[in-house]
This record gives sequence, C-alpha cells and structure tokens, in this order.
Amino acid sequence: MINIEKKKECCGCRACESICPTSAISFNNDTEGFWYPKVDLEKCINCHKCEKTCPWLGERTSHMDVAVCYALKNKDIDSQINSSSGGVFPALANQILSMGGVIFGAQFDSLWQVESGYVECVNQLHKLRRSKYVQSNNLEAYKNVLNFLKQGRKVLFTGTPCQSLALRKYLHKDYENLYVVDIVCHGVPSPLVWNRYLNEISKKFRESKDDIKDIKFKYKDKKRYIWRHPGFKIVWKDDKKYEVFSNKTGYENGFLTNLFVRPSCHDCKIKKLTSSSDITIGDFWGVEKILPNFYDEEGVSIAMVQTERGRELFDAVKGTFSVTPITIDEATRYNQRIVVSSTANRNRNKFFSKLNSEESIDEIVKRCLKPNKLSLCYIKNQLKKYIKDRIKL
Repeated sequence: MINIEKKKECCGCRACESICPTSAISFNNDTEGFWYPKVDLEKCINCHKCEKTCPWLGERTSHMDVAVCYALKNKDIDSQINSSSGGVFPALANQILSMGGVIFGAQFDSLWQVESGYVECVNQLHKLRRSKYVQSNNLEAYKNVLNFLKQGRKVLFTGTPCQSLALRKYLHKDYENLYVVDIVCHGVPSPLVWNRYLNEISKKFRESKDDIKDIKFKYKDKKRYIWRHPGFKIVWKDDKKYEVFSNKTGYENGFLTNLFVRPSCHDCKIKKLTSSSDITIGDFWGVEKILPNFYDEEGVSIAMVQTERGRELFDAVKGTFSVTPITIDEATRYNQRIVVSSTANRNRNKFFSKLNSEESIDEIVKRCLKPNKLSLCYIKNQLKKYIKDRIKL
C-alpha cells in the first residue's frame, strides 16, 4: 500500500491510481495545488501493485555510461521555430505517425490545465509541441498507451523522467512497438498557481480565461523572440493578445527560480538518465561555448540515445537534422538538470503564504525575488561573464 509520509516522496505521476484494481487510490490537491494519493483502506486488497508501479520506489539503472549524445537542430526552419529548442520532437513524432502510430505528450485541456493526451495525425501534432510549464495530469495516459500497444500500434510516449519510468513500471513488460522519449526536466510548477495566473492576466486585459484560444511558452518568431530569449503569448477569442519576453512574466520567473515547484522535484530520484527511456531530449545550453559554430538563435537540442530501439528511431530521422556527436560531459556541463535536482527557493514558503492574499502572482513573485546585496553581486558577476563570453564569440 502506498504510504506517503513526506511530500517529497511523491512525484504526482498518478500511476498508482491508474494501476489500482479496486480504485482504492484517489488523488486530492493540497493547499499548494499539487495532488497526492489517498488510500481507501476498505477497498485496498494489499496487492502491492501501487508500490511496484511507483517510480520513486525500487532500484533504478543509470544509462550515463551507455548513452550516445548528439547536438542537433532540425533542417526545416518551421519545425525549429515551432519547437521549444531545436525541433527534435516533431521529427520523431512524424516518423511514428508515418507508420500508423500514436503520439503521446503534454497538451492543454479545455480549462488550460495540462494533461498527457495523444494524437494520431500530423495536423494535430501542434497540440503536443512546445514546453508547457505546468504539472501534467497523466492518469488516463497509462491505460490509453496500453490499449494502443495491445492493438499492435506503434506508440511514441513523451513525458518527464518520472512519468516515463512510471509508464514502464505500469506496463510490467517490454513492448517492441513502444518508444519512450523523456525530456530534461527542471521540475513541475503548481497547477493552482498557473490557473490563478491565467485568471489574473485575463482580468488585466478585461478578458475571461474561458475565452483564451491559444497559449505558447518559449515562443519564437524569427524576429524578436529567439531561443535564448523567448516569448510568452496568450491569445483570446477576440484576437486580443498578451505577448512579452518570458523573463518579464512573474509566472516564468517564479517557476525558474523554484518558488512554486513540486517538493519532490527538489529531491528527484530519477536523474542521471535513470528513467528507462529510449531517448532523452532537451536544450543544448552552453552550445555557444562548446560548439560556437553550431549555435543557432532558433534553437539547438541535445539527444541522448540510450537503447537499441532508440538508436533505430534516431537513425530513421537522422537525415532531418544538422547533427554532430558530443560527449556526455558536453551534454551535461551547462545543463545540470540532467544530473542533479533544482534547489528550492529560500522564499518558497513565503510565496505560498501570500498566495491567498489580494496580491497578484506578479506582485508576490516580485516581492519574493526582490534583490538583496548578495543577489545583486551575483547578477553583476554573471553579466560580466556573459559579456566576456560574447566578446570571445
């Protein structure tokens, strides 16, 4: 039986709820907006399937010593522009779709929360593209993946490392028609904070959250917004839009500085390529230092191929990319989230204590991130370092 004593012991993947044969497990939101399991002891039959499926429990194997790493970017500029980094995901997805397969990934639901959904045709693939900085509800995905696999369909599942490992454990066996691709994960923000932020921005523009028709994180447009300095965009049904650099929003600043990231993400058990995925993809941060001639303002990705099945899929689409081999050290040198967890912000509790006040998310984040002498010194040194690096280029 699942027994969560500390919140950092649950990543919220909901695999235990999905696998439970008696529906004894349900998930409820805490005051921070994250969901956690609750067990109905009268329904529990002590089958221990929940424990066997939990990605936080049991042994994990690192693939750091076997992963073959690449720096890459899609040759098709539209695929590159409309992806979070270098455009790896659409190439992998198109390959599976061309074989009659199904693609799973994070998509917005009708309330603009995030869930793991699926598409079966190219013209629906846009739903799964780009980053979505909100924790994804994966409850239905496990069963849906299994159903498609039993039908003999090829399935490409993309998700966070904990979701990917949870799926492997949920299935209890390997399926030759399953391809698992996980993303380099910083952590997952609170759905409660996200929902409140959307309501506040909509009210500011005299709109309703219900009338939103499009949201884009890590927005690029070939002009103003680029990979290292992307935009954030909301469009309402009357075509009014909120478009701004990502680092000008309280939500993304609060997320990236770990003010409202799930507690388990600060003690993540699934780092160092232990998710049992076939391929891990992410941004190639530091490419301008490691491979300066490969840098591209529209985005550069890393791909870490870990299995023979991953190799077969990668080889099938390799011609789609400009690609060069890199070492695991080069892949992780400036992307520490591959190997270590993010650290909780020292003002995290302060942020959540203010959440029920009349202050907006932007105001609370600004208050929590108000620079002190130490942080100003850090920013000054980082700016000097950045200017020095740019001069070298």
